This record gives sequence, C-alpha cells and structure tokens, in this order.
Amino acid sequence: MLKGKCLFCFSIIVLLISSFALTNRVIAQSGTKLYVDPSVAPGDPGEEFEIQIKVEDVEKPLWSWYFLLSWNASLLEVPDDPDTVGTVEGVTEGSFLKNVGATRVSSKFPSQMQNETTTTLLAMCSLTSATDPLDAPTGSGTLAIITFVVKAEGECPLDLYETELCYLKSRVEPTPILIDHTVEDGYYKYGLPILSLEPSIIMNKTFAPDSSFTINISVVDVGKAEPIQYLYNWSFSLYWDPTILTATNVTEGPFLNQSGPTSFPLPKINQTGGYLRANCTLLDPANAVIGNGTLASVTFLVVGRGETILNLDETQLIDSGGNSILHTYRDGYFNNAASDVAVTEVVASPTTVKAGGTVTINVTVRNVGLRNETSIDVSVVTPSPPSPSYKAIGTQPIVRLDPHEEASLTFTWDTKGAAKGNYTVRAQVNVLGDEFSGNDVKDTYVDVTSTQGLPTTLIIGAIIVVVVIAIAIFLYTRRKPTKT
Repeated sequence: MLKGKCLFCFSIIVLLISSFALTNRVIAQSGTKLYVDPSVAPGDPGEEFEIQIKVEDVEKPLWSWYFLLSWNASLLEVPDDPDTVGTVEGVTEGSFLKNVGATRVSSKFPSQMQNETTTTLLAMCSLTSATDPLDAPTGSGTLAIITFVVKAEGECPLDLYETELCYLKSRVEPTPILIDHTVEDGYYKYGLPILSLEPSIIMNKTFAPDSSFTINISVVDVGKAEPIQYLYNWSFSLYWDPTILTATNVTEGPFLNQSGPTSFPLPKINQTGGYLRANCTLLDPANAVIGNGTLASVTFLVVGRGETILNLDETQLIDSGGNSILHTYRDGYFNNAASDVAVTEVVASPTTVKAGGTVTINVTVRNVGLRNETSIDVSVVTPSPPSPSYKAIGTQPIVRLDPHEEASLTFTWDTKGAAKGNYTVRAQVNVLGDEFSGNDVKDTYVDVTSTQGLPTTLIIGAIIVVVVIAIAIFLYTRRKPTKT
C-alpha cells in the first residue's frame, strides 16, 4: 500500500516537472524579435550608411531596451565626440518609445570592451516616470538608428547581443521584467549588389490623377565582390498605396537578356492590395551576367494625391550555380501633393481618467507636401457626451514646417465637469491651400470613468465637525438643571 502511494506521488511530481518544462518551452518560443535592418548593409570607403535596431511583435508594453553592438574596428566607425559623455553622435533614438512619452537615452563606447580589432557600442533607453507603464507601446517599430562611416573595404558581422527588452507591471511594482525575444544580427559587406528604383524619389505636383509615369528597377555592382557571382535569375515584390497609384504595366529590362533569351512570366499585379511580383530567368545558365543594368520597368497610373513609399521587398538574386547572391535594396518614394500637412500621431495619457483629472495629449504633424509651409494651426477638440458638438481643448500655431519635417505639440485637457463616457479626442491641422485633406485629422480615445468626489481631507474634516456637533448637542441635552 505504502509502495503504491509512493509510486503515485512520484508520478505526480514527474507530471508537474514535465508540465513546467513544457511551459518553459512555450514561453521560450516568443514571437518578439529584435533585429538589425537592413540585415546586410553595403558601403564604399569614405561613405556613410545607416542601420536601424528594430523590434517586431512585442506583446508586453515595452518600457525599456538595452543592447550591445560590436563590429570590426578596422572597417567601420560610428561618429562620436568624446567630450559629450553619455551620448554618441552617430546614435539617435528611434520613434517607438518616444512617440508615447518622455524618455531617458544613453549611448557610449565602454572602455573595457574596446580592443584593436573590435568596437563595441552600448545603448539603452527607457520611458520616464511621467508615463503610465500600461501606456507603453506594443507592436513593432524602430528603437535606435546608427550611422556608420566606412573606413576600408571588407566585410564583418554587426553583432547584436546581451539584449534586454523590459516591461513594468505598474508604478507600484517598478521592477523591470524581461520580455523573451529572439535576436538577429546584421552584416556589412563591401561591393554588394544594390537593387533600387530609378528615379528613387518622385516629387512632382504635376502628376495629377489620370497622369502616368514609369520607374526602373535596376541593379548595380553584380560581380563586384569576391568571389564573383554571375546573375542568372532575379525576382522582387513592389508595394505602394493603392489609393494613390495603380500599376498598369510591367516589362522586362535589358540587363539579363543582353546575353541570351530569358523566361519572363507575366508578373502578378494586385491592384486592390497595391503590390506586384515579378521574376526572370535566363534559359541557359552559361549566359549569366555581371555589371549594372535595368531588370524591369513599371508604369503607374496616378489615381489620387498624397505620398507613398515604393517598397521593394522579397528580393532575390540567384547565380548560375543556383546560389543566392548577397545584396541589399533601397525603396523609392512618390509624392504629388504640392501642399499637404498631415497629423501622423495623436497620443493621450492617461487614456482612463476620473472627471477633474488632467489628460496630456501629444500631437505630431508632418509636412508631406512639396513646399515650405507657414502659418499652420493645430487644434485639439472633443465632443461632450451626450452633446454632438465639439469642445475646444486648445489650438497652437507652427510658424514654419519644411518638407519632410515633423513638429510635436503638447496639449492639456482639464476634464473638470466632464460627464462620464468615452471621448473621441480629435487632432486637426489647418493650412491655407492644403491640397489633400484626407490626412488632416486623427483621433484617439479617453475614457472618463466617473466624477471626482470631494477631497479625502475635506470629507474627513466634515465628518469630524459633524461628530463634534453631535457630541456637543448630546452633552447639552444631558446637562441637569441647577436648583435655585
């Protein structure tokens, strides 16, 4: 009997251990990723290039990040002024955390980590106590941008390690908790082939709806790097905003077929989704080519006004042996809005408040047009339930905003007297002559839970006064009359 009980207990223990191990395995399979973008970066001596440290699919509200990045000291360097302690000039914070609230950023080259062959960068960032931990961002975005100067020809890993992503449960529990994630390094290589769009930037207000234009998808430096690889097959996807552009035709360029016949299947074009997929293969691998040239040409019909990234993705270059050719690629950009200022971000903090509390509203606007804009007004309003009319929270001016520049403004909403309900907080930009109004407005939401009661000290004081008066009345009524 005792032996049976021991065996039963042992089985339970084994089951619990197995369950714990399985749970750990599930936790380890996190979808959150920290990575270098682009994964492979090119550059000639004397040139600069940028990489971004990005996070993907973070599910917990990200409060802080930390990483080390190492590379070959003889090939690359990051600009830095040694007199600015705690700041490396070649490192800038990405938008992921700072779009939510104030941040603390630090970057440096720890002396104990440097040697003759390797340079190591340390960078970290966290939100400040002014932000509620539950308002920290989730999803995907850029944490940091790093500028490199190429010193010499060669290649080396951009080693990303000792990374930390953390969240906080609440202000009451301020201890950072690690977020499980995977890490992907980057790589630098001299002489990489580059896929790009020509022209890469199209900014012309004369491209009105119903007009058309053509771009080329070109490659340079095939076969420049050792060992030499000859191009036999290429493929790519191209994405755009379908409300602005429609692809009407894709033709093969002359680069691959210069040495022999090719197979160029009809490209797949999805007008609704705004993307296409094209590929081409030489019929004889012996005719594979090196050098520079046009792979394909794409004709677009303009259907609206605004801006869109012409996003190259899923690119492949294959050599005559069936091996991938390491390469990089660069996106293009289209803009036909002569005058256009957009609200790109509106963030309220906190998003839940008792009536009488204060809400901070951060608004970001961007000049996505082609000319310098002056006399810009940004307003924030909210309807007051149940009334459909809007209540003005505030209006602020922007004196000047050049193309591609952004401005961030902070508004304060005093919710004193606000009724309980879910409020739409609307930011709107007003510019005289704005030719595209589809991006002038952006909303966020604030939940007013209840009306604030009287201050606690006032309530306690009132109770004390009532008690004192009650005692006085009781003592007075209990007092016996004196004899005369």
